[in-house]
Amino acid sequence: MKKVLLGLALSALTLMPFSTLSAHCQMPCGIYHDDLVWGGLYQDVETIEKAYSEMIANQGSTSLERNQFVRWVDLKDHAADEITRQVSTYFIQQRIKPDDSKLETKLLAAYDIMHLAMVAKQTVDPAITTKLKNKIDAFQSLMKK
Repeated sequence: MKKVLLGLALSALTLMPFSTLSAHCQMPCGIYHDDLVWGGLYQDVETIEKAYSEMIANQGSTSLERNQFVRWVDLKDHAADEITRQVSTYFIQQRIKPDDSKLETKLLAAYDIMHLAMVAKQTVDPAITTKLKNKIDAFQSLMKK
C-alpha cells in the first residue's frame, strides 16, 4: 500500500512544471512557516465559501451580474488551485519525509484535501467547504504529531 501511495504522490508531482521540481525545495532547508501555510489554506476555503454564496445569490440576469458571476467562478477556482499547490509543494514535497512512520496516513490526508479542492471547482455546494475544513483540521493535527 505504501508503494501505491508513494507512486500516486510521485505521479502527481510529475504533472508539475519542471522548474517547480528541479530544486531540492522552494525555500532554504529548515525554514518552515507552518502557521502561515495553514492560515493560507483556511483563507482559501473561506474564499471558496464566499464565492459559493455569491454565485448562489447572483444567477446573472444582467450583463454586469453575469460578469461578476464569472469573476466569482474564477476566484473560487484559483483558491482551490492554491490549496492543491500548497498541499503538494509545501507538505508533500517538503514536510512529509519518506521515512515518516505515518507516511501513508499523511499522504492519504493530503490526497483527501487535494481531491476536495478539485471537487470544489466542479460544484457549487457549501457542504464541500465544510468537508474541506474538516480534512484540513485533521491533516493539521496529524502533521503536529
